[in-house]
Amino acid sequence: MRHLPSATEAAILIAVCLKRKEDEVGKEFTRVRVSEKTFSRLTGRRRLDGRFIAELNEMLLDYNLLALITGDAIGFIKASTVKGWPRMNSQRITEEIHASRRAQLDYEELAQELDEADSAFDEDDEDEARSS
Repeated sequence: MRHLPSATEAAILIAVCLKRKEDEVGKEFTRVRVSEKTFSRLTGRRRLDGRFIAELNEMLLDYNLLALITGDAIGFIKASTVKGWPRMNSQRITEEIHASRRAQLDYEELAQELDEADSAFDEDDEDEARSS
């Protein structure tokens, strides 16, 4: 019967794999991407379980790492890199927060605001591609 690594054991395997890659290349990586196959080999899991990912991230923090799981990619970032990112606070949506607490917030309106912003980015990408 095959051993299924715990989240702690998987975190150690991931951290050592990244360290050895850094040693081999001679530079530190703040982010890396892995295939599903590699992630499966490192964690012993064929399917991603939310509880396991949460526990894995908790353990990875001991090694200054965070796992990012998206629909089609799995990545790891150095947790310390987040410290250099731009800050965001909630002041710009104070009214929405108060409305939400009163159960009076129109989330559909906010989602539409995001859809409009997404469309604007897509149009900018198309304009840039045409001018190249």
